[in-house]
Amino acid sequence: RPPPPPLISHQPGLTAHVIVPLPAPRQLAGAEAAECLSGGRVAVLGSINMDFVVRVPVLPRPGDTVLGDRLLRFGGGKGANQAVAAARLGAQVRLFGRVGADTVGDKLLGGLEEDGVDISGVARDREEPSGAALITVEEGGQNTIVVAPGANGLVGEAEGLRSAAGLARGDIRGLRLDVP
Repeated sequence: RPPPPPLISHQPGLTAHVIVPLPAPRQLAGAEAAECLSGGRVAVLGSINMDFVVRVPVLPRPGDTVLGDRLLRFGGGKGANQAVAAARLGAQVRLFGRVGADTVGDKLLGGLEEDGVDISGVARDREEPSGAALITVEEGGQNTIVVAPGANGLVGEAEGLRSAAGLARGDIRGLRLDVP
């Protein structure tokens, strides 16, 4: 379908303004996304969390206690998830962020390496624990999430600068806005 015609505003004493609608951004998926990322280099700066997930029949209201299913643990965080997705599509991915110098951090980094993510840009923090997300999901799919940022809260300018170093024309830098 053709785009709508440009809108022109004519008001006495004012310059005419032409508003040209821009096409919607293209969403790449599947093979097309894989082809774009295959062999490309991607640097991602963002959070790295351990997600603790419990399924419940209904979400608890304030003051309620709800019996849930078994506790599930998954590597997560918006930065880590973005890095894993790009790596699975064939990109060379380097992740920048922070985790605690704890067993949770060990598990998170091990999982990222298994998915082909270069974790050499991830710092280990001795003062703060690894970040955690407490996720409750009800039968209909609605959820609540509480995040304890831990070491993610200390990500700063240094990680931002390191994430840009060494990138060349055509490389991609993903900046997740879930870290300071």
